[in-house]
Amino acid sequence: MIKNCKSLLPVWTLLLGLCVGFLLAIQRQDSVQSLMSCFGQGSGQSNAAASVVAEREQKSNPVQSVAAATVPADVVAALPATPAVVPEQVQSQPMAGTSVGPVDVQAPAADAPEPVQSQPTTVPEPPSLYPDFMGVEFRCLDEPFKYERGCKKIRPRCKKRPFGPGNTNCPKDNEWLSRIVKADPHPGKIILNVGCNTAIDSIKMLQYFDQRKFWSLRNWERYSGGDFCHSSPDLPRPPVVDSTDVPRAICVEAVPQTVRKVDRLIKQVGYRENMHVGLLETVHAAASDIASFGETVPFVDAPPGYEQGGIGGGNSNAGARGKFKLVQVPKKTVDGLVDELKLPKVDMLIIDTEGHDPAVLWGAQKTLDKVRYLEFEVHRDVKGTTWENTTVFSVVEMLSRKGFDCYWAGVTGKLVSITHCFERDELHEPRGMANAVCVKRRDVWWKVMESLCPGAEHASEDTDNKK
Repeated sequence: MIKNCKSLLPVWTLLLGLCVGFLLAIQRQDSVQSLMSCFGQGSGQSNAAASVVAEREQKSNPVQSVAAATVPADVVAALPATPAVVPEQVQSQPMAGTSVGPVDVQAPAADAPEPVQSQPTTVPEPPSLYPDFMGVEFRCLDEPFKYERGCKKIRPRCKKRPFGPGNTNCPKDNEWLSRIVKADPHPGKIILNVGCNTAIDSIKMLQYFDQRKFWSLRNWERYSGGDFCHSSPDLPRPPVVDSTDVPRAICVEAVPQTVRKVDRLIKQVGYRENMHVGLLETVHAAASDIASFGETVPFVDAPPGYEQGGIGGGNSNAGARGKFKLVQVPKKTVDGLVDELKLPKVDMLIIDTEGHDPAVLWGAQKTLDKVRYLEFEVHRDVKGTTWENTTVFSVVEMLSRKGFDCYWAGVTGKLVSITHCFERDELHEPRGMANAVCVKRRDVWWKVMESLCPGAEHASEDTDNKK
C-alpha cells in the first residue's frame, strides 16, 4: 500500500500545482476587471480616492487651534470679527496645515501641459484691519496673562509707576491740553462732548482754540456755578494763527432741565451764531451703542446740572435711585449724530455718561477712525451699567485696534500708559471712578502725551526685547 502511495506522489503534486495556478489566474482576472472598471467610470472615483486620502491625512495630522488657549476671552470679545481671506488661487486647496499626496489617475492627453508636482498648501492669515495695530502690552513680561505680585521682569517703560487709576478722579488736564494746543493750534477743531452736563468741557475746548478771544471758562462758570472738579478757569490762550476758521463744540446731554439751562447760559454770555467766534450747539439725547430712527429711552428728569443719572433710570449715586421721575429721551449713537449733523470730522471726543461709556464707544466705531483725542470715564462700580460687565482691558484693546494709545489721567498732570503697561489686577480693573485719555499714535499730539508719561523714553528698549 505504501509503495502504491509513493508511486502516486508525483501525480498529486502535479494536481496541486494545477489548482494553485488556476486560483492565481482567477485572482488576476478579477484585478484586471477592477482596474478597467476604474478607467471606465472616469475621474469620479479618482476624486473620491483623493478625498479618502485627504481625509486620512487630516485625521493623522489634525489642525489644532492655540488661540483659544492663550488669548483671554475679553480680548477676543473686544476685537471686531474679521472674515477669513483666502486667495483665489488656493480656494480649492485643503485647510491650513493639511496636505494631499499624489493619486494615480487617468493619463492626460498628449497636448496637455506638463502637470506641476503638488505641494502642501498653507492658507495665509487674513490682513489686519489696521496696519498700525499694536495690542495691549503687559507691564510684567514674564507673566503676560496672569499678573502676580512677584513679577521678576518688568517692561522698561513701566518701571516708573507714580500712580494708578485711583489718582485720576479729577485729572489736571491743563498740563497736556495747553501743550497739545501749542503743538497744533489751528482753530478749526470740532469737539463732540457726550454727557456734557453744563458744557464746562465744551467751553474749555472752545477757549483753547479760540483766536477771537470770546470764549471764557471763567465767565461761563459765573453763570453755571462751576463743575464737580472745580477746574481752574485760568486757561492759556492759543498761539496766534492766521486763519478765518473757528472751533465748533457739540454738547450732547440727556437730562432735559440741564439742556434748557445750557441754552439759557449761551444767551447769558452774549453768544450769537452770527458773531463768527465759534459754534456751540446742544443736542438733547442719550447716547448708546445702537439706536433706531425715532427711538426713545427713559432717563431721569433731575435738576439742572445733575450728573449722576443714566439710561433706564440708572444712577451712579445709589442713595438717589428712584428719587426722580423718568421721562422719554431721544436715543442716539455717536455715529448717527455725526451723520445727522454732517460733521466732516471729530477732532476731540469727550465722554462722561456715568457708567455707560463703553456702550457709547461701541456706537462710535466709524467716528473713532477720525478722532485724534479721546477722553472717557471708567465707572465699573455702578450697578446695571455697561461698565459693570465690561473690562478696561477689552475697551483699551479695541481702542488700540483703532490706533489709540491710552493713559490714566493723573491729578498731578502726569500720565501713566494703560496700553503699554497694563496689569491684570484690581489696580487696572478699578471698581471705582477713574479717568482715561487716549491719543492717536503718530499724531503730533501723541508726542506731547508721551512726553508726560514717565518711562516712555524706554519705548525703544521694549522694541529691542521683542526682537
